Amino acid sequence: MYLRPATLTEALSARAEHPGALVLAGATAATPALATGGRPPAALLDLAGVRDVAALDEAAGRIRLGPLVTAERLAAQPTLGPDRLPLRGFATPAVRARATALGNLFQRPHDLAAPLAALAGEVEVAHADGARRTVDVPALVTVPGRLAEAAELAVALTVAVPHRFAYARVAVRPAAAPTLAAVAVALLDDGPRVYIVTVTAPVPARRAAAERLLLDAGAGEEFAAAAAAGLPADAPAGQADPAYLATAVRALARRCHRRCHGRPDHD
Repeated sequence: MYLRPATLTEALSARAEHPGALVLAGATAATPALATGGRPPAALLDLAGVRDVAALDEAAGRIRLGPLVTAERLAAQPTLGPDRLPLRGFATPAVRARATALGNLFQRPHDLAAPLAALAGEVEVAHADGARRTVDVPALVTVPGRLAEAAELAVALTVAVPHRFAYARVAVRPAAAPTLAAVAVALLDDGPRVYIVTVTAPVPARRAAAERLLLDAGAGEEFAAAAAAGLPADAPAGQADPAYLATAVRALARRCHRRCHGRPDHD
């Protein structure tokens, strides 16, 4: 069954009536999955026809993205600063032009989770009965692809406008490859935020000790060590070496620290 609502109210009603439906926005992850011949979902709920959900607005120090705002539009948002361009690294231009920033949080890997967490990202969730709530990005991606209620839809993503923002990642290839390790930092009105992810620990982890060092221009090495502290010492067979990931996080953290203080990269 293919469902293509024209309004958000219709979409929420369809979600309640068909709780097993696969929700489509950019459909960049769903299309390959459906083509592999796996068990098809009971219904497809396509949001592409819903009016007024592709808006990107800025007000009161936050940017609000509707569920159809693409990753490319997020990466082009000038108020995120000059270091927003690495947000483009996880996919090809063709995929970024269709993949939605909000939808990426419901996939594995959710490559945008760390930078969105550093930007104090929150997802607005609507229920068919009219209720709304917000979920912060780390809590949402703890169990990706699921919301607490089958009758709910994620209808918006909001992030803070940063004073400074830096994001660095490492992958098998510079672009269009899943993230192996990433560090994202932001200076916000309520203080600094530092988050890291690795392929073996994909839920964004906040590094409070590193946050206390971010404003100190001379504490780059201490900042890097604090960012990498607590990473898993072991990994399942076939996954990335923990020592490599720790080294990568330290290097990425040094890079982000320098960028926050206006210094060039030299790793």
